[in-house]
Amino acid sequence: MSSSKSKKLTNQEVTTQFNLKKNELQTIAQKIGELESEVEEHKAVIDTISPLNGDRKCFRLVGGVLVERTVKDVLPALQTNHDGVHVFLD
Repeated sequence: MSSSKSKKLTNQEVTTQFNLKKNELQTIAQKIGELESEVEEHKAVIDTISPLNGDRKCFRLVGGVLVERTVKDVLPALQTNHDGVHVFLD
């Protein structure tokens, strides 16, 4: 509380603020879990398609649409996404 505020919070206001912060923290923890899962999924796909021929056909979900690409097209984008999320989590 700043010194300019002389109003004390009631028990109900404190409880409400506490619950809001607790919910916010749970939402953040859930999002971190989702991002960690995404990093693991990206890593599994990268490990799976890396040894394949670059001209081999593969499919990627982009904005809810399944698109056909080649391994050489998908791998750099996948690696960039993986690295970006991984850096964000660190």
